[in-house]
Amino acid sequence: TKKRGRPSKAKPKPPHGSTLTGDAYVDWAVKIPMDSVRVGSIDPVSGNYARWSHVECWRVPSKIHQGLPNPHVTPDPAEFERALLSMNDVLFCGFDELTVERRGRGG
Repeated sequence: TKKRGRPSKAKPKPPHGSTLTGDAYVDWAVKIPMDSVRVGSIDPVSGNYARWSHVECWRVPSKIHQGLPNPHVTPDPAEFERALLSMNDVLFCGFDELTVERRGRGG
C-alpha cells in the first residue's frame, strides 16, 4: 500500500566532537575546568542554570553593558567593580562572591 501525506523528517543527529559553526570549530566535549569563572543562564521553568560558557567566551548582555561606565570617560577599574556590584542579584548573581583576583583587578 502507498503511504499518504508528507514523508517524515529525519531526526537531527546530536553534536558529536568538533562541529563547524560559522567560522569557528566548537568542541562540544570540552568541559569548563573546576574553579574557573563561568557564566550560565537560568531556565525560568525548571529554575536550573544551563548554557554554561567560559567568562572569556561570554558576550556581555546589553542590559549589563548599559549599566557599566564609559571606559573612555571613567577608566578606573574600581568604578566598573562598583557598577557590577550594584547589578549583582538584579541582572546576574555571584559577582560579590568572587575574590578580588577573580574580579579582574589583578593578582
